[in-house]
Amino acid sequence: MAHKLRLDRVSVRFGEKQLLKEVSLAITRGQITALAGQSGSGKSLCALTLQGLLPPNLTLDSGQILLDDIPISGKEVRKSCAIIMQAPRTCFNPIYTMKTHILETLRSHACGARDGAIYKHDEALSGVLALFQRLGLEERVLACYAHELSGGMLQRVMIAIALLSGAEFLICDEGTSDLDSICTREILHLLRELCENPTLHTTSPNTDEATKAKGLGVLLITHDHTLMRKSDVCYMLDSGKISAPIQSASLASLDSHPPITRSTRSQAPTLSTSQPIAQTKPLPRIQTTPIISLHALCKSYTPRSPSPLDRQIAATNVLDSISLQIMQGEKVAIIGRSGSGKSTLARIIARLEPYDFGKLIYTPPNAQESSQNPPHPTLHRSAKASAGHRETSVSQSRMDIKARRGFYREVQLLFQDPLSAFNPRKPIWESLTQGLRALLDIHDTSTQEQILFPLCSQLELDRELLFAYPSMLSGGQAARMNLIRALCIDPALLILDEATSALDFALEERVWSYLDRGVDSGSFLHQESYIPKKSSKNPIYLESIPPKLSPISYKKHKSLLFITHDIALARRHCDRLMLLDSGRIIESVSKEERFSSALGRALEP
Repeated sequence: MAHKLRLDRVSVRFGEKQLLKEVSLAITRGQITALAGQSGSGKSLCALTLQGLLPPNLTLDSGQILLDDIPISGKEVRKSCAIIMQAPRTCFNPIYTMKTHILETLRSHACGARDGAIYKHDEALSGVLALFQRLGLEERVLACYAHELSGGMLQRVMIAIALLSGAEFLICDEGTSDLDSICTREILHLLRELCENPTLHTTSPNTDEATKAKGLGVLLITHDHTLMRKSDVCYMLDSGKISAPIQSASLASLDSHPPITRSTRSQAPTLSTSQPIAQTKPLPRIQTTPIISLHALCKSYTPRSPSPLDRQIAATNVLDSISLQIMQGEKVAIIGRSGSGKSTLARIIARLEPYDFGKLIYTPPNAQESSQNPPHPTLHRSAKASAGHRETSVSQSRMDIKARRGFYREVQLLFQDPLSAFNPRKPIWESLTQGLRALLDIHDTSTQEQILFPLCSQLELDRELLFAYPSMLSGGQAARMNLIRALCIDPALLILDEATSALDFALEERVWSYLDRGVDSGSFLHQESYIPKKSSKNPIYLESIPPKLSPISYKKHKSLLFITHDIALARRHCDRLMLLDSGRIIESVSKEERFSSALGRALEP
C-alpha cells in the first residue's frame, strides 16, 4: 500500500526553454496538498508529469516519479493516481453518453472481472447514483452527452469518474473553477471526508481494503485563496521553480509570500506598462437605449425517449419567461448555480442556438445599421407548447450569410472552455485571423499584425504563442487568446462566459481594467497604431468597416454581458447583477446592493 507520491527534482524543457526547474513536491494520503502560482507558471505541467502524460514535444531532463521512494513509470502511476483535467469539455468523447464513460471506468478498473459483465446492468450504478447525489447531479445526467451539460456539470462528472476509479491519489487541476461557491464548498467537504475518514472511501466497488484504510491523497491546483487556506500543505510555483512546502500551521502567513502576493492579491491593479493605453475621454453613457431586449423568452430540451415508440415525453424547461434589457454602455452580470441556464442564455443572445418562443431584439448602436440586423420574430405560446411540448416555427428562419456577418461584427461570445473553441490542428494565428478575414475583410498580414501584436502585449502574452498550437498553451494563456479573438473585432456587445476564471487574481484584475477602459472609451482597440492606413492594396478598407478600426469619431458605446460565479468580481466591474435560478431571473440588484433571496445570500462571498 502506497502512502506518498512524489516528484523528485524534475526538470522539463521545451526546446531550449526550461519550463520546470528541479521541482520537488509530495502528495501524502490522508492530506490535501495545494499547488498555486501565476498563470503559465507550470502547475498543469506538474500534474501531467506526475501522471506520465508529457506531450512528445517536451523533454524530461532530470528527476523521477517516486511511489513510497520507489521509482515508477508513468503507466504504473496511472494505476493508483487519477486526474481531473482543467478543460472538462475536451476530455469526453462527444458520441458517448455519461453513462458509457462511467461504465468504461468501472470495467477498466474492475478487480477480477475480465469482461466487465457485472457492470452492464443498471443495478451496478447504485453506487454511482449515490455519488451523484453527493455531487449535486441528477440521475438524468447519465443519459446526456457532453454538449448537453454545462461546464460545471461536466466538471462534477469528471470528479465522479475519478473517485469511481478507486485511485489512491487524486489530482484536481482547477477542479472547482467552473463551480459556484455552494458546490465548491460541498465538493471540498467531500474531498476532506474522503481524506480523513477512510470508511467513506467506498464510492467505487473497485476500492480495496488497503485503500479504504488510509483514505485519499489529494493535490489541488488552484488560484482560489480560500482553497489554499483549507489545505494541509501548500506549494508555490513561480516561473518553473517551486518553494518549500508551507505547513498548515503557517498558512495564515500566506499573504506575505511573494508568489501569493502576485497571484492572489493585487494592491493596485494596473494595466501592463509595456504598451500603455492612450488616455481617451470616456463616452457618455446611454442608459435609455437597449442594445439587447428579451421578452418572455423560453427554451426547452426534449429528453430522448428510452423507446423509439414512446414519443410522449415532457420537455425540460431550461429558460422560462426570461425578460431583460442590456443598455448601451452597460455592464451586466448573470449570476447563478451550475446548470441554471446561464450559458444557454448566452448562446441564444449570440444567435448560436434557437429558442422556442418569446422575442429577442438587437438594436445596433448606430440607428442606420438597424436594417442590417433584423430582430428575431415573435413566437406565441400555443396550447400545445404550454402543455410541455416544444414548438417549432418555420418563421424563425436562419439569417442569410450577409446578415449573419453583420451581426457577428457587433456581437462576440467567449465560450466557457477556451481550448474547445480553437481548432486543435491549426496554430492560434489561424484561429485569430479567421474573424479578421471573414468579418472585417482584412487579409493583409501586416495589418493583422498591427491589430494582434499590441493586444498580446496588453494581455501579457508572448507573440511567439500566436504561432503555437492550442495544446501547447496553459489554461490562462488559452483564455486570453480567446479574448483576443473577440477583441480584435471590436464588437459592440461582448459576452463573457466565465472567460477569466482560469486567470490568477492579479492578472484577472489587469484584464478587467483593460475591458473597463474599452467599455468607457467606446473601443477595445485603444491605440492609434492599431488603425491601418488606407492603401492601394486595400482601397475600400475604411469605407467597408468604418466603425471598427477607424478614428475616434466612429467609436460606439460598448456593452458587456458577464456570466460568472464570482459575485465579488462582478460587483467590482459590473453595473448590475441578475440572479438566475432554474431558468428564471429571480432577482436583479445594482452593484452596491446585496441579494435578498436565500440563494443569493448563499452565493455571496
